[in-house]
Amino acid sequence: MLARAAEKTQKRTPPPLFQPSRNIELSKPCLPSAASGFGLVVVSVEQKHAGHASQVASLAAQCASGSYYTKWIIVVDEDVDPTNFDEVMWAMCTRCSPVDDIDILRNTWSTYLDPTQNLPENRPYGSKALINACKEHRYLSTFSKTMRMNKDMYDQVKGKWRELGLRGQPPEIQIFETSGK
Repeated sequence: MLARAAEKTQKRTPPPLFQPSRNIELSKPCLPSAASGFGLVVVSVEQKHAGHASQVASLAAQCASGSYYTKWIIVVDEDVDPTNFDEVMWAMCTRCSPVDDIDILRNTWSTYLDPTQNLPENRPYGSKALINACKEHRYLSTFSKTMRMNKDMYDQVKGKWRELGLRGQPPEIQIFETSGK
């Protein structure tokens, strides 16, 4: 009788809710060298469903590159280059509401070499901040479009600054978006 029950259990397929999605596309995680190579992980994701970005952050905290010493895990949308720190900071400042989008994991696995843990007995324990710097899924279709400044438009506005009735000098902008995005 136990053998028959075990056989049924082995053949049972999980309900659809627990089957892995086949449509998840992740970029390779970025582990910036400025964060000691493993103190920060940034992952970009194309959100497919509600809670997707949070799930990716939680999963990244459990992967080899995020589970050991990593303290900061940041998830950004697919339109943000995870290797470009300026874009990541921009996403955090324009898409992240700290009270809603930052989760803290406490007493996580860390290293005896962690400089923030000053008592030796505290050193194998750490914490992680999971930061969702993505657009809110429920508002993806209506979320504000990203403005991109290109050099040609800047030069046109700068050339017509006085004609447009603007006072003072035009702002000096040195960095422009490329047309690749």
